[in-house]
Amino acid sequence: MFGALFRWFKAVGYLLTGRIDSARRTLDTNPHVVRAKFDDIIREKTDRIHQYKQAVAGLIAQQENKLGKIKGLTEDVGKLESLKAGALAKAKQRVKELQAAGKSKDDIQQDEEYMKCLAAYNDFSSTLAENKPESTSSNTT
Repeated sequence: MFGALFRWFKAVGYLLTGRIDSARRTLDTNPHVVRAKFDDIIREKTDRIHQYKQAVAGLIAQQENKLGKIKGLTEDVGKLESLKAGALAKAKQRVKELQAAGKSKDDIQQDEEYMKCLAAYNDFSSTLAENKPESTSSNTT
């Protein structure tokens, strides 16, 4: 008995499915439905194209930002190297001046201007050492 009831419900289900499928086939041949489906597909494709364009624009902007940062870091490193070389040259010049004046090695090392040049040289060297790893890691990301 339960088997018969089950088969009856199954047959009613098939009947409804067949009618729904038949109605769908009828609607699929309707030109207005076809046009509406076509418009939906075009709208979806257009939205995807806009999404791709925005993604590409975002990637380009990101790359330009990174290139700008790299350029800025390169300029900073160049300035620091120039300042470092200038501080070293000034220190050497001061040493020559003090040696020409007959100062001893201890007096030269205690000279205030020489110590300032040496401190500037060390400062520029440490700043350069800090900036160099940053610039190489920026290139890889």
